[in-house]
Amino acid sequence: MATVSPRARYHSHVAEGESLSRAQSPQGMPAIAAFYRKLVETGCYLLEHDVERMAIGQDVLTTEGELSKAYPAQILGAMGIAVPSPDGLYLYRQRLLIVWGFDEQGLVLGENRYGGGGPGFEAIGERPIRPEEIYRMA
Repeated sequence: MATVSPRARYHSHVAEGESLSRAQSPQGMPAIAAFYRKLVETGCYLLEHDVERMAIGQDVLTTEGELSKAYPAQILGAMGIAVPSPDGLYLYRQRLLIVWGFDEQGLVLGENRYGGGGPGFEAIGERPIRPEEIYRMA
């Protein structure tokens, strides 16, 4: 959180719908901190953004590539998505473009995220992933 501006605002525009977009659009540092804390608490922090393109400007960085995320079955169930095993992890994949803004001190002013393409949550139950398949940085 030390790299986030007190004026930060996140905006998510994802293909899965307005309610998910709102849930992924925290406004202000306390809400952003709570957003990241919830990712960790729910086990939804196992992700990879394979950046294929990057564009850099004076106060902006744009990244684009394939997002892969391991969703716990319990979270998917809470979202109304049925999966074969209640204890498993399932692979979410989607194209993701993020426009990162920065303030005068180089702190992140926000993320404007645009997702689409790739299977997303569609047939996620057919994409189980084992914990040993997930690389974890030490």
